[in-house]
Amino acid sequence: MSRRFLTAASTTPLAAILLTVATVVAPALALDRAPPEWRIGATVTGAVIQVIDGDTLRVRSGGGLADVRLHALDAPEANQTCARPTGVSFQCGAEATAQMVDILHATAAACPSGHMHGTCLAGSGVPISCEVLDLDRRWGRPVARCFLGPTDVARELVVRGYARASYAQDYVLLAAAARFQKRGLWSGTWIDPAAVRHGRSVAP
Repeated sequence: MSRRFLTAASTTPLAAILLTVATVVAPALALDRAPPEWRIGATVTGAVIQVIDGDTLRVRSGGGLADVRLHALDAPEANQTCARPTGVSFQCGAEATAQMVDILHATAAACPSGHMHGTCLAGSGVPISCEVLDLDRRWGRPVARCFLGPTDVARELVVRGYARASYAQDYVLLAAAARFQKRGLWSGTWIDPAAVRHGRSVAP
């Protein structure tokens, strides 16, 4: 039997095994990135120190840092562009992030080097309380409904027209009303962020 045949025969099953392990184990390992206090059913209080994008907040709590994916909405990707009613394109991902900063009544600040995209917040951050509803197994992020005082910040972003209702039914009617009234991004044209993540152009 040739060496070439042996190499192919021995590595092909190994490659399949490694792929299977990566598919099964990697999501489980990703969960370790969320501090233990961010377990499903918990309510965690902390401070938002960075708005990574419209639907993801970096929160500092007693257990450390967690990137929290807001529940039941989908905001534009960080690099996504949309179109104004006039047809002029603009950075709607950045605009959705700015809207979330405004909802938090925060002041933007320069991020330390090494931080991922997004907007850091001045001072010690914005106090927030989050109800953990699920865990994002791909990225190891808690999925939560977060409140600034009585304000559900995700709900407010949908009401303003800077996010779509997604993954759950909580904000479907609010999103429909925002679209009907052409609030926020609905006044122009924007691609579903899920389509952007799956490789469609970031521009409409």
